[in-house]
Amino acid sequence: MLGSEQYHGKMNAIVYSGHPYYDRENLSVRDLQDQPLISMNQKYAGYHNLIQRCSDFGFGPNIVISIMESHLIYRFCQEKAGIGIDADIHGESELPEGLHKIELCDAIPWKIR
Repeated sequence: MLGSEQYHGKMNAIVYSGHPYYDRENLSVRDLQDQPLISMNQKYAGYHNLIQRCSDFGFGPNIVISIMESHLIYRFCQEKAGIGIDADIHGESELPEGLHKIELCDAIPWKIR
């Protein structure tokens, strides 16, 4: 149990091989404009943080798939359905083949209390 401490993590874009962003080391939320996105659904803070942060940059995200299980983000990314948005909880070696994790440098971090 974490007690009163908080854990803060980064948000990442999960990009499939062949996407123009695949070789990038970091992305801005602004880079997500007009991109098809795969995200957790409305029951999760990350979804609302994504909506808010995109709004801060003057656009609404194009969420084409919203799901309840984070592992499905990776499955749909492998199928090239869009860019996945997920918390930084997976090591690079844990990513499915053909996917690249890229830090969203100006995203709202996710928290666990």
